[in-house]
Amino acid sequence: MPFSLVLSILADVCTIPSYPESIRPDRNHIEILQPYLLTHRRRISELSMSALVPFASKHDTHVASFIDSAGNTQYMISGINRRFDGNMEKFAVFPAGYPGREMMVSIMKKVSVISFIPVDDVMEWTRHISRDFPHLAVTEDRDNADYVYRKQDLITLQGPQLHKKLAHALKFEAEHSEHFIVDVADTPQADMISVLDQWAAGKDVVEDYEAVRISLELRKELNLEGIAVYARPGEPVAFTLVEYDGSDRVITHTEKAIPSYKGVYQFLNRALAMSLPPDVVDINREQDLGIPGLRQAKKTYQPYTFVTKYKIELP
Repeated sequence: MPFSLVLSILADVCTIPSYPESIRPDRNHIEILQPYLLTHRRRISELSMSALVPFASKHDTHVASFIDSAGNTQYMISGINRRFDGNMEKFAVFPAGYPGREMMVSIMKKVSVISFIPVDDVMEWTRHISRDFPHLAVTEDRDNADYVYRKQDLITLQGPQLHKKLAHALKFEAEHSEHFIVDVADTPQADMISVLDQWAAGKDVVEDYEAVRISLELRKELNLEGIAVYARPGEPVAFTLVEYDGSDRVITHTEKAIPSYKGVYQFLNRALAMSLPPDVVDINREQDLGIPGLRQAKKTYQPYTFVTKYKIELP
C-alpha cells in the first residue's frame, strides 16, 4: 500500500467530522480531543477521554466538530443515557459553552437535554437561553453532581459513620496479614482482569464490564493511575483507576474488588487516599446517577462539597 494512502487512511480515522456527521470516539481521537476537553473541563468528571472512550459503546457516544460564531473549531458530544428507571435520555454536551442559536435549533430536534454545564458557565448560558429560547431554563442536575471528599478524611475516617468503615478496612488488614499494595503501573494486567472477572461472576447484569476492560487496555494512553491490592502474593483482590484533575485532585473512574473479601472496598478506598502525594487534597468519586442505593453509599463517606452541574431540558 502506498505510504500516501496510509497517511490518508490514518487522517480519516483520526479526523472528527463536521456536524451533522459524527464519529464514535476511540483511542485514535485521544490526541485531538483530550487537550480540548481538559481545557474546558472545569472539574467535571465526564469531560475527559478517560470517561468518554471506555463508555462510548454503552452510551452510544459520538463527537462532531462545528465552527462557532468567532470562526473557531469546537466539538459537541452526544449520546444516550440509560437511566436507572429504564428511561432513555438523548443528550448533547458543548464543553466550550453556548454554541449559538443556529446550532441549538438544530440539536434540539435530536436530543432531549443539554448536559454537563459547569457552574462557571451558568450565567452565560442563562443569558443566551433567555434571549434565544425564553421558554427554556438552565436548572441544576443533582443526579450528575460529582461527590468530592477530602483526602485526609478518607484516611482518618473519623466520626461514627466513618469509624465503621475504618473498622471494616482494619478487619481486612488483620485477616490478610500478607496483604500488600502495588501501583497499577507495576501490576500485571492479567491480575486486574482476574479481579474484574471475579467481581462480575454471578451477576445478572454487568453494565460496565467492557468499559473497565477498555480502561485497563488503554490505561497508559488515557493517563490512568491507581493501585492494586493483593491479599497475599499471587492473590489480587482489588484495584482502582484514577485520573489527575490538576495537581490537587484525582477522579476515581474505576473501583473493582472481589466481594467475598470482607472489608476490601473500605481498605481499597483508604489505601488509595494514603498512596496519593501531598499535593492532592481532594478525591472526586463521581456522581450517583440518581440511583437511591448509590446515593446513600456516597453520602455515608461524607463529601465536603460537590461539583455541581447544570442542564437544559428540551421539549
